[in-house]
Amino acid sequence: MKEREQLLGQLKMEIAMARGIQYAFGFLAAASSAAIVSSIPIHIWGVLPQWVELAMPIAGVLNAPGSIISVGKMGVWLADAEGKKKILKAELQRSQVETG
Repeated sequence: MKEREQLLGQLKMEIAMARGIQYAFGFLAAASSAAIVSSIPIHIWGVLPQWVELAMPIAGVLNAPGSIISVGKMGVWLADAEGKKKILKAELQRSQVETG
């Protein structure tokens, strides 16, 4: 029973950490998309040096696909972890009923 409680606590912590990572990937995807979109008017206005005008869309193009894919994969992992958490909670409740 003590093992299951420790596993449940560890799983809750991992889920919280995974949610933070998922939000970070979401932020990266949004920032990459914004860098791609904002590079067009910045190029037209010519307010930044040319290397910055080139670096923004390149960085956006390189970061966006991986971030978007990672957000989806983190969602699948979180759904699986939530299912395991429900199973552990049910096992704990069942063992408490049996002993109590």
